[in-house]
Amino acid sequence: MLVAFFVTQFELSAKKPDKIDGTPTVAGITGWRAACLRPTKQIDMQVNNVRARLLTGGDVWSVAAYIVPKPAPGQLPVSALYAGGVWIGGVDRAGNVKLSAVTYRDLGFDFFSGPLDINGTTELEDCQDWDRFFTVKGVSVINHYNRVIKFKETGVPIDCDSIPDDVRYWPGQGNPYWREKFNFNLPDQPLGAYWDDDGDNVYDPCNGDFPLIDIRGCEPDNIGEAKELIPDEMVFWIYNDYGGAQTLSGQHALDLLVIVQ
Repeated sequence: MLVAFFVTQFELSAKKPDKIDGTPTVAGITGWRAACLRPTKQIDMQVNNVRARLLTGGDVWSVAAYIVPKPAPGQLPVSALYAGGVWIGGVDRAGNVKLSAVTYRDLGFDFFSGPLDINGTTELEDCQDWDRFFTVKGVSVINHYNRVIKFKETGVPIDCDSIPDDVRYWPGQGNPYWREKFNFNLPDQPLGAYWDDDGDNVYDPCNGDFPLIDIRGCEPDNIGEAKELIPDEMVFWIYNDYGGAQTLSGQHALDLLVIVQ
């Protein structure tokens, strides 16, 4: 299951301000883009008899890499889809058409890895840091869920050291363990969806939080309902249309952030 959340920021400044000491930022020097490089990472998601290739730059399946059913060893794969890509467009208040899209990468691309900051901009280093996927296995989440339930029933504290890495380092907002694994900061904004057991708006699996699928209109009211939203496998990545020159649609960015999970 892929659930995409689209956050548009049409009113934000097109140029990031200089640093406090007056030194221009990368965006201040280059104009209004961070000159990020094209995203490169890809993985094959293999779950529920499907093998699907995911890419970090808004395109999916790559070239004939959406295989259903997943073939047995020695059998030839048959792709149900050849390629796919995200197209998002609209009209601004002045009537100008805005479009960010991707078809085949050799024809150009409009998307770059990573989140946008509060000013609606990004930096080259951020794009490079976020050119990756974050995968959590359902069995890991269920095992952690069972520990949470045991804590609620018996009062035995959750052993933080026993939490699987894919649960411990999930990119949930405010994850206090993030820097144990990654050498870049987690932005203080909603990212990977999770059950917030103590309701503090901070993802902390040691306090009973765990990743889940966020489906609008199906928000769980209790931890039992949250269990029903634990998938067999979940992959998170994030990209934007403001990290560099759009080489497919031209300079028509929406200042767009896309979260895929």
